[in-house]
Amino acid sequence: MCENSDPSVCDKKSKNRDNLGTGNPDSEAAVGYRSFRRLAKKKKRKRRILLITVTVSILAIAFLVFVSIQWPNFGHKLYQPFKWMGEKVSSLWTSDEKPITPIDDIFFHNPINGQEYEGRWINTLSVIKDGENKIHALLYTSFDREDNSTTFFWIPEGVKGKSSDGKDLTLAESLRASGGKLTNLRTMVESMVGEKIHFIIIVDLADLTSIAERLMLPAMIVENKVEVYNPFTGEEQKMYEGQNLKDKESLLAYLLAEREPNQYRARVSRGSSYFPEMFKKLREKDDEKVREELMEISSMISLTPSPKDDSEKAHYLTAMINAWGHKADEGIGCLSVPEIEILNGCGTPGAGLQMKERFEAKGFEVAEAGKNAKILQDGREVNDFSYDKSVIVFHSQERLIESYTRYLAVIFSIGRIEYREGDPGKITMIVGSDLARP
Repeated sequence: MCENSDPSVCDKKSKNRDNLGTGNPDSEAAVGYRSFRRLAKKKKRKRRILLITVTVSILAIAFLVFVSIQWPNFGHKLYQPFKWMGEKVSSLWTSDEKPITPIDDIFFHNPINGQEYEGRWINTLSVIKDGENKIHALLYTSFDREDNSTTFFWIPEGVKGKSSDGKDLTLAESLRASGGKLTNLRTMVESMVGEKIHFIIIVDLADLTSIAERLMLPAMIVENKVEVYNPFTGEEQKMYEGQNLKDKESLLAYLLAEREPNQYRARVSRGSSYFPEMFKKLREKDDEKVREELMEISSMISLTPSPKDDSEKAHYLTAMINAWGHKADEGIGCLSVPEIEILNGCGTPGAGLQMKERFEAKGFEVAEAGKNAKILQDGREVNDFSYDKSVIVFHSQERLIESYTRYLAVIFSIGRIEYREGDPGKITMIVGSDLARP
């Protein structure tokens, strides 16, 4: 029964119902009904697609998590295409300037078992040696995973330490004495820096210029007139202020600063000036280009632990280069062992000079040893011979300098280690009565 007072309305509704029942395709109700069905199907199709997309995404994420847990190295490689796609998409909303390449964390993992290394720093020791396994330079590189900064620490190869079998041995001879094995070198350097070495890179001196040429390392301007020893020719070479070192042999000889007075300070000064520009040039290249170049010279570079093949080795080395130069625009932290000064703190005549002889016998360079320890009294500086126990003092808050100071304390049986404000380029040894020899 129709409740509307207008009979025409009731007749229209009745006809619509009749048309639906009789299948009249041109009726208003039939057209509306078909539109409703199409809309309902479209919504249902969208819900199905969304459900399938969400399900596939969850399964893909679960699969990646499972693979990463079971096989970390493979999981890392599987992740790289997705990472690349994300970077490409995000680049659409960035400026035309070349973006900073993100850190490729493959070298946070052991290439043999894929396990991620623990700790804040990833440490690499780079070794330059000759054909007889004599070491010419040691560069310890520490990458900070928290702030993506890098510190380069030149280690003196002439220093003596304890080998794995307890013998005194210079770092320069550590490879030769062990027949090329890394055990002695690793043990001695880890004692000096107080940290684990994750990777060791070894390059033969004879291949160094070829590597520099293939990577197209930039030239460098000589800061001051100097005469350097060229290890590639075995001759002294004069260089002049303002000279542009395009020749790779001359460039490398200048950076290595072999046999120069204060050679480690020279390495720090030149490295601090050159490394930022070098890494900027390398980072301007596409990662694939750097990897291709490293592939071509991979036989000249030894990496321990060793990746499974040259391609993976090139991947690791490319990742290291990019990470080390990540903050090149802000400068590069370049350090070496501080100069050692020895002070007489007990009053025994010649105590400082005697200790200097002990340091030099172990291969440590001593800058100064003839002065007495001082103390302020009534505004005047006077001798301080109150030290019953010897003390070694570091003046830099760099963790590697503190570790090196502690290493010296162990070598020379010094019980007291202190930090005091002062010249960060120095370590001060104050000889007390316990180590003085009358």
